[in-house]
Amino acid sequence: PRDVTPHEITLAGGGVVRAEQTNGTWFLTRPRYPAQQSAIELFVTNLVQLRRFDKLPQHEVVIEGQKSFGLDPPRAVVRVETATNHFEVQVGGGAPLTNNIYVRMLPSTDVILTQADLLRTLPQHTNDWRSRRLLQLAKIPFDHLQVRTGQRLFELSENPTNRTWQITRPIPARGDQYQIAALFELIGRDIAEARSAGDPAGIADQLENALQHLQAATMWLAQNGM
Repeated sequence: PRDVTPHEITLAGGGVVRAEQTNGTWFLTRPRYPAQQSAIELFVTNLVQLRRFDKLPQHEVVIEGQKSFGLDPPRAVVRVETATNHFEVQVGGGAPLTNNIYVRMLPSTDVILTQADLLRTLPQHTNDWRSRRLLQLAKIPFDHLQVRTGQRLFELSENPTNRTWQITRPIPARGDQYQIAALFELIGRDIAEARSAGDPAGIADQLENALQHLQAATMWLAQNGM
């Protein structure tokens, strides 16, 4: 996988995903976003480890028709570059009664029967390999968080002595550390799905619910003298 530098995948619906590797780290350049390292590494590993179980020559493919192999049109076209070479793979459909799939290594017209691991790790949408982090909070030193929704203001501050979080607004109180950690995790979540579903406010609704749970838990702690 380290020999594979950029690779580009054209999906059946016309979407394009392009990933490039620099100093051992993958980046998405189309669409341009931080990338999920493990997902891309697994796909590239499956790609370079493809084995040929059988080969169907061109005349057999013509007789049966390309649709029989899921290649008219292919599910995806994968273009790969290494330091010394480049190649293109058309990914077809599954072979009947097996766990294998059909692919074609261009410019050859032969169809190859190979393992289906590649298909299972192939992105189905252009956002599938995007990093699922909106903010990398673990990499940002901060000791204060303020959230405003309309006229409501919610504020957290970290105690520098014992490194615990406290609610400073709207009512000063000891914070539920578990709920606060869950809130930070939620803030760092990916919003790609909300956007692609036409719901850009989805993440705001989730944050609102998380804040309500956090406030309720904090009030319970205060009322019970904890």
